[in-house]
Amino acid sequence: MGNNFFNNHPILGSIFDFNRDGNMNLGEASAMSAFGAMYATEAMQATEEAEREANSFYDDLETDAGEEKKKAKKKSRDDYWDAPWEKELDKIDTYDRDEVFEAIINDELGMYGTEELVYEALDHGVEFDADEIEEIVEHISDKDLKKQLWRSLDDDI
Repeated sequence: MGNNFFNNHPILGSIFDFNRDGNMNLGEASAMSAFGAMYATEAMQATEEAEREANSFYDDLETDAGEEKKKAKKKSRDDYWDAPWEKELDKIDTYDRDEVFEAIINDELGMYGTEELVYEALDHGVEFDADEIEEIVEHISDKDLKKQLWRSLDDDI
């Protein structure tokens, strides 16, 4: 690995020259690399710990207003995911085939609402004929739901 490496670097030689010959062999080089990696890891962890402690000061200063702001932000995200069609879906009798079909064709609920409506109608035992199914599949994108619709037609035959 290097002739007289440890003779030229006496501090390293005092630690890693295990056989005291002044030359570095593979085992000594491996040991130096391992200790270097451990040192680098410890230094990174200490830096991260110091950053966390420094930032925790600002976290402790959070006020009730900050908490309220977080709650409002969470509520607005939840409202975003609340389906706007749910209220309209509640108005439709999902046991009545004609009412369900009319809501689908008129696109009263949007794609996701339509899919939910069809799932509920199928769960309630509503059966559609082939022409209605052809119309319905144009208003939905859920492949599993489309398959389920066509299977419901096959079950009737």
